[in-house]
Amino acid sequence: MTRIWYTDTGAAQALDLSLTRLRELMALGEIKALTVGRSLRIPHDALVEYVRRVEDGRVRRSSEA
Repeated sequence: MTRIWYTDTGAAQALDLSLTRLRELMALGEIKALTVGRSLRIPHDALVEYVRRVEDGRVRRSSEA
C-alpha cells in the first residue's frame, strides 16, 4: 500500500535525497509540504509530481534560485 503522507525524513529516504536537500527543495517550492497540527507532512502526490518534473527537466537547480 502506498503511503499518503511522509515526514521530511521519510520523503528524503523515498527520493534518495539528503534531508538538507529535501528541505532546500521545499523552501524553493519544488516540493509542497503541509502542516498537519504541529507536524510537517509531505503528500505522496507531491513527491510523484516532483519526480515527473525532474524527468521532464522542469526543476530548477539550487544554483538558479
